[in-house]
Amino acid sequence: MKKTYNFYDEFRLEIIAFFVGLIILTFELTAARIVAPYLGSTVYTWTSIIGVILAALAVGYSVGGIIADKRKNRNDIVVLLVAAATTISLVNITKEQILRVISEVSMPLQLQSLIASLLLFAIPTIFLGAVIPYLVKLNIKDLASTGRKVAHIDAASTVGSLVGTFLTGYVLFGYIGTRNLLLLCSVVLILTSFIIKTKQYVWQRIFVLLALLIMSMLSPSPSLSGFVEDIDTAYNRVIVREFNLRGREVRVLQTDSLGLQSGIYTNNSDELAFEYTRALANVADLRPQAKRQLIIGGGAFTLPEYIAKKYPKTIVDAVEIDGDLVEISKKYFDLNQPSNLNIIQADGRQYLNQTSNKYDVITMDAFNSIIPPFQLLTRQAVQQSKRALSQDGIVTANIISAAEGPRSSLMRAIYSTYKSEFKYVSIYRIAPRLQKNSQQNLLLIASDKAISKSQSVKIDLEFESILNAQVTAQFSGQKILTDDLAPVERYSL
Repeated sequence: MKKTYNFYDEFRLEIIAFFVGLIILTFELTAARIVAPYLGSTVYTWTSIIGVILAALAVGYSVGGIIADKRKNRNDIVVLLVAAATTISLVNITKEQILRVISEVSMPLQLQSLIASLLLFAIPTIFLGAVIPYLVKLNIKDLASTGRKVAHIDAASTVGSLVGTFLTGYVLFGYIGTRNLLLLCSVVLILTSFIIKTKQYVWQRIFVLLALLIMSMLSPSPSLSGFVEDIDTAYNRVIVREFNLRGREVRVLQTDSLGLQSGIYTNNSDELAFEYTRALANVADLRPQAKRQLIIGGGAFTLPEYIAKKYPKTIVDAVEIDGDLVEISKKYFDLNQPSNLNIIQADGRQYLNQTSNKYDVITMDAFNSIIPPFQLLTRQAVQQSKRALSQDGIVTANIISAAEGPRSSLMRAIYSTYKSEFKYVSIYRIAPRLQKNSQQNLLLIASDKAISKSQSVKIDLEFESILNAQVTAQFSGQKILTDDLAPVERYSL
């Protein structure tokens, strides 16, 4: 009797390899969202996560191969998958406490990121990595088909990784929070273990699956004071908090614990809550007859909304890459979009490259963590900003840097870059009470036409003090930032 071909039986091990590859990349991408609220989303955190996961995979491959050569037992695949699922769930439960402790220890961000990645992501990845060589061993039946069988497992795992990458980045982040994503990884691994033909550990796996579902409910929210909401968008993990700021209650939006992106007073005041946003708004006052203003970086859109309401005859274009922030701002930050405020979902640099509009004021206020996107700081970006300016236009930017000393490298680099394109460039300390060598918000104003205080319709006392706190550091010899080389992380931290 002719044996019936069964695809599922024929490629059972490849199917397991596919799901393992999928989970590895989903776990890796989710890891960045887990770390971001505490250590930021910088090149250092990404480097640490990728490096640790690659190293853990290498260890897993080696261990899995050794065990497979000694045992070659299908039940071991079940054990490895369940172990990976269990340790991922343990990450889900302990991640906030571990990250909170690490973030409070005084050490360089690079070291904080590396330690966090090792503690949270190494062990689950070792178990996942050990599965692949074990599947290869089980898949080889004879020497004649060795190459093909090895290729099948590797290809299936790689395809799974591709699917995991696009599925997580394009879809899951927009609908599922990090807590549920980790739970989903654990559940998929347990279910994948049933693909192996074995009657061993059936009830144990069912018990573990139920335990994981219960454990996921115990996963705490971020350990940040005044926590209100934790939201995953396609681009960010957004935290909404409330706390007392200099005697007044504020609600803030942040993507990590290093900086605050936007904020409002909780008593329904129309005032801008942060000094730096008030300073940027005061720069806009230098052009009260402006026909059009551009703001790169929306956050909760407090600044664009404020300027649009103050100058109803001015068109205000606010460019924000994360479109989900619009609904978040409406729900948590009382965004009531005026008719003259256009919210444009786009990358700031991409918009500058493509726009044909002319602006009287361009405000740069885009940040990833406390570090601005490098592509908005380079000479090429400044050239595009200048191209989009009217003849007497102003570019203003919020810079987070020290005003002098070893931590002022970013400020000096940005100044030198703008000075290479604009005739007049000035930098001011937004909070003059702070020490000059400490990291703080600085205000940059650039134009080809000299700007004097008398041009402003009204200068309040706070802005007067800022204009009197001009930075006079030595800027000579500082390299200009370019698309080819813009080490903003090294200059910032």
